[in-house]
This record gives sequence, C-alpha cells and structure tokens, in this order.
Amino acid sequence: MQPDVIWTTGGLLLLALKRATHIIPIVFSTVYDPIGSGFVASLTRPDGNMTGFTAGEFSMGGKILEVLKELAPQVSRVAVLLDLEQPPHVALWRAIEATAQSFGVRLTPADVQGPAEIENAIEALARESNGALVVQSGPITNTYRELIAALAVRHRLPTAYGFLSVYSGGGISFNRVS
Repeated sequence: MQPDVIWTTGGLLLLALKRATHIIPIVFSTVYDPIGSGFVASLTRPDGNMTGFTAGEFSMGGKILEVLKELAPQVSRVAVLLDLEQPPHVALWRAIEATAQSFGVRLTPADVQGPAEIENAIEALARESNGALVVQSGPITNTYRELIAALAVRHRLPTAYGFLSVYSGGGISFNRVS
C-alpha cells in the first residue's frame, strides 16, 4: 500500500511508523512529549514527515498542584495515582515532584495496576488529614474511574483528574471539598 498520509494515535505505533517510512506524511494525536520522544524537532516546526497534536505538556504537573492549593489551601499531602510502566506517567510525576516543595506538599506516588491498589492508595491517603489526590489518565485509571471518583468523594479528598472527558466531559477537573 502507498497511502497519501497515515494518521495514528499513541507513541508506540508512531515509533514503528517512524522506522518504516521517512516519505509518507504521518499525523499523530494523543502523543505525550513528541519532542522528547524524538518524533518531531519542535511543535512549531516539526520537520521531517511527522506532525500532529500532543496530549499534554508535562510542565502542567506544577499547575495541577498550584490549582489544588488554591482550591484547598490546607492540603499538605498529595498522592498521585499513576502507572509506572507508562513513560508519560513517569515524566508527569517528575514534573509534579519538581514543584511539590514550592507548594509545601509532600508527594506519594501510588503505582496502581488494578482496583485493589487504587483502594489501598486512597484509603492510606484518607487515614491522615490534609490529603489530596492527583489522578493521571491512563488505561488503568480510566477503567476504574468510577471507583476512584467514588472513593475520593467518600473520603472528601480534593482531587485533580488529568482528563475530565474521561470523568465527565473535557479538560482538567477538580473535586472541591469544603
């Protein structure tokens, strides 16, 4: 086949396509860190045969903590639900970690692979006061989004979700707890 253009989502397939062709134009979506991953030279001038849309910017990790502190100034501990097998989760974790001290919060990574780990992480966070939750979007957290939201509400935890569209309709969402 000689397509005029290839469209793809996600970084794994894009990596294979990068190896397969340098001629056919490739448009990607939902790829984290396309520059750091070596897919494009820059977002404004991608060069080569690839261009597309990024799913997020890792520097937003600090912004998530900033907004959590604005909504719930008492927050001093934040658990981050993530999947350490997902490189974007690790990169966003590092960005959050780099800003935590400036916002006066102690971070805990909660590597979750299923409902038991999710429940354990949220229950542990809820045992102490002044906790909040950051939920990175991914296959596991998206699959168990109803469980996560229910536990966050039950324990009255201020919570930041990576993609509101997964939890309701679009953007970053925060549970505000008075």
